[in-house]
Amino acid sequence: MPIKTVWGAPGTGKTYYLRQEFIKSWFYRGVTGAVLTTFRRTTADDIKADLAEMLNIEQKHLSNNVNTIHGVCYGLLGGKHYKKVIDQSVIKKFNDATGLKFTMGDDDHSEDTHGYISCYSWLKNNLKPLSDAVRYPHFRAMKTSPKTVRERLTIYEDWKQENGYLDFSDMLTEVIEAELCPGCNTLLVDEFQDLTNLQNKIFQMWSHHIPNIVIAGDPLQSIYGFMGGSPDCFNDMKCEKIILPKSRRMPAQVWECAARIAKSGRMNIPEIETNGTDGIVEAINLKTYATHEGLEGTHRMRVFHLVRSRYQIPAIAHTLAEKGILFDGAMGWDDNLFVFVNAVIGVRTEKPLTRVEIAAVFKQYPLKYFNVQNKKDFEDILKNMDNTQFAGLDNGLIKPELYEIMKSPDPMPAVKHKGDLKAKMINNVLKRHTARIKTTDIRTTISTIHGAKGDERDRVFLHTGITPTIKKGMRKNNAEEARVFYVGVTRTKNELFIVKDKGINYNIKAVA
Repeated sequence: MPIKTVWGAPGTGKTYYLRQEFIKSWFYRGVTGAVLTTFRRTTADDIKADLAEMLNIEQKHLSNNVNTIHGVCYGLLGGKHYKKVIDQSVIKKFNDATGLKFTMGDDDHSEDTHGYISCYSWLKNNLKPLSDAVRYPHFRAMKTSPKTVRERLTIYEDWKQENGYLDFSDMLTEVIEAELCPGCNTLLVDEFQDLTNLQNKIFQMWSHHIPNIVIAGDPLQSIYGFMGGSPDCFNDMKCEKIILPKSRRMPAQVWECAARIAKSGRMNIPEIETNGTDGIVEAINLKTYATHEGLEGTHRMRVFHLVRSRYQIPAIAHTLAEKGILFDGAMGWDDNLFVFVNAVIGVRTEKPLTRVEIAAVFKQYPLKYFNVQNKKDFEDILKNMDNTQFAGLDNGLIKPELYEIMKSPDPMPAVKHKGDLKAKMINNVLKRHTARIKTTDIRTTISTIHGAKGDERDRVFLHTGITPTIKKGMRKNNAEEARVFYVGVTRTKNELFIVKDKGINYNIKAVA
């Protein structure tokens, strides 16, 4: 059972290393050659797309070979033919059936929801019984007695079993109980530092049956402690270790800043060569941030605005919206807003509206502005319109008065569901753009640090504001928060601006 460990700091190519190992095994043994697992779905999807292109095959042919650990386990159990996976709609059914109010956490895992499902997941990921709920790090925030938590989690567990559902922890525990293992010659595990105790138990079981194993990770990027993840799984591996020597991403000053953060958490750092540039690391305050010329990305300089906690996002979104900056990510532009703004631009420039644009206008404005009696009539007429009816603005569906509203300086007062942020986003972008916009015009992103993990930008504005709860937790375990901000700092390829927010801030020194 030879196991090889690859320690790769950000930008050193640990995922590239695993891809090369996968390709070697694929050419030698085909679909039974290797299975490559990751912690996050986005990472698995990116690797799958890269490998499909490199191997000149369709991605669907790699579905059983490249997946998250949960995805591999679900496949071993039989996938959709086995049981249905718990999601928001199933939680609603559970709440309706039991009278409880369970909720699921955020997709980007940026922070714990302090809810029952988060508590349940933490217990399962740490191999603890429901009676240990009081040990859950955020138990006090639940404001419920240990007995009540245990009883409600038992109801949840019994309801899942009775109704044929399973959650992500069930995928792993049921694979362990059935002793199922991928039928491959090589197991490649990316993001190993994020493994929970339950996932590590799966790995240990598989390692006894798979001849060749390569794990890759960076213990300094282990930031899912609230889910049960720990860098100990990586650090405690006693086997051949390879440290990737050079980061293609990291400028010298950025790496020095990241190293100081790691040392503040009393963690070891690898000796690596940076990318040959100094980069920029600068501390700024909120006033300077609000007037900074580099808030918007360009085709040569993509920009991240990163936060530790989601409460910081609205203020940043408003700052960008006031400047008419297109941004995606948290509270950012989506396809519906894009199409609607393009419809407004089309009306203002006397350009014909597309079928999709007319539908977007209908979603935004009340029924009284359209020549129909109800939504179904609108959909039927739009569906049956021929191409000649899209040759001009007079398509028969939209009343003239709505065209006048859309041509006005402010088309928002008549919109059905409007808010201050939405109005700012749309009106200020319309002031800047006289031609239809494209999603590729977005080069600015708002994200939590957790949501940005695995990604990179040319310029990063890293907001250091933290909650009192996070500050309190640092007294017990400073290393965990140091790893979070280590990840935040290392998302940049060139420029890093450390933004001091109002209130409590995590202390990052821009220079030594």
